[in-house]
Amino acid sequence: KSAETIRLAKPKVVVIENAPKYLSTKLYRDNIRKALIEEGYSISEDIIQAADYGADSDRRRLIVRAVRDGEVPPLPKKTGVTGDWYARVSELIDSAPDTTIGEKEMANIKEGIRTGRLKADLPIITMGTNKGSNRNAGSPAPTLTSNLARLKDGSIVSRAIARILMPDGSMKEVTPLMMARIMNIP
Repeated sequence: KSAETIRLAKPKVVVIENAPKYLSTKLYRDNIRKALIEEGYSISEDIIQAADYGADSDRRRLIVRAVRDGEVPPLPKKTGVTGDWYARVSELIDSAPDTTIGEKEMANIKEGIRTGRLKADLPIITMGTNKGSNRNAGSPAPTLTSNLARLKDGSIVSRAIARILMPDGSMKEVTPLMMARIMNIP
């Protein structure tokens, strides 16, 4: 549909944001990129680190920018790492569901606190047992993902597997709204 829209509507500008792997997909390469080239667009395909532009997450993103008449302008200047996942979602935490984490993940967090990589007196966002998958408040979050779960009634919902460990020891689930806020690119 995107390639067809490009060919029919001929917009002045096309912007696509996706995971870096999208660049090598057949859908992008053989359809969208081909349509852009055939319609005479100048194209820039950049892989950026979202946190370099002030995002509240530390994740790589593909940004495709195409201009029909003229050259693609340069990317904005990097703002530096200024994102803070906790500031973005702090007012949502009290209403988030309580949850738990596994022993290995908790052991990793405790090791991070012991070595000084994490601070126990600040909220910690965590997602898995990888040492890079947990961060304190005041910094960008790691890349967060979600799982699709089938409920008893047969409906499918997206459930985050990220959690927030509060300084008082309580654990909160990262809700879809929290995830949307954290994973946004300014």
